[in-house]
Amino acid sequence: MKHRIVHTLQKYVLNPPIKLALSVGLPLPGYALLETKGRKTGKPRRTPVGDGRIGNQFWLVAEHGMKAGYVRNIERDPHVRLKLRDRLRYRWHAGTAYLLTDDDPRERQRWLSNQLPSSAGNVSAANWITERVQEGLLPHEIAIFVRSSSELDRARAAAELAAIPFKILDDRVETVHGKASIATMHLAKGLEFRAVVVMACDDEIIPLQRRIETVADDSDLEEVYNTERQLLYVACTRARDHLLVTSVAPASEFLDDFEK
Repeated sequence: MKHRIVHTLQKYVLNPPIKLALSVGLPLPGYALLETKGRKTGKPRRTPVGDGRIGNQFWLVAEHGMKAGYVRNIERDPHVRLKLRDRLRYRWHAGTAYLLTDDDPRERQRWLSNQLPSSAGNVSAANWITERVQEGLLPHEIAIFVRSSSELDRARAAAELAAIPFKILDDRVETVHGKASIATMHLAKGLEFRAVVVMACDDEIIPLQRRIETVADDSDLEEVYNTERQLLYVACTRARDHLLVTSVAPASEFLDDFEK
């Protein structure tokens, strides 16, 4: 039932405007248009997807796995086309798709987030947020945290791609009903949300490189590491039900803590 509802929303509400924009060549950073052949009709079927381009390859993790219509089309005929942005224009690229049926989707998504540039990391976060909204979460039940104001643009881009209303919190920390919250980690304490994205956990961002560069001795360095790690911990524990932590390569050394 859940798959049917999400599929209907995507097919008739979310995908059509994105598909139209890509078809006429309007710039939509982070998106691509996948064209497969209908397994029954043989006619072209076009689906908006996140831009998973890495070099001369294109990677895609299907949200619904083998149930996805375009995946079943590929299973029948692997010859596909992709409309990708090339500077200011979009161009079609032909290729052959390969289904990795034994692949771990979560591990693959984690690998992709470390391979793709930050714009694709925004898409990964946006797709995750969209899934939470489709599950019934309201925008004000969602938050995006980043280490500092320098990364706020990445959080804003993810929210815009997810097409949810949002507010960037200031020191007054006033959340708004009906809007997702975007904030730096030092504002996270005392807040709680059903779903939280902690974005841009990259090397030199957390722990913050400019803080490390001011350290005079080992004891100061240890204090910096402890406070930076605590910032990440507090941001992550603001999530009541769902948590996503993203980064691009090289990732923060603190993410190793999640493997322990």
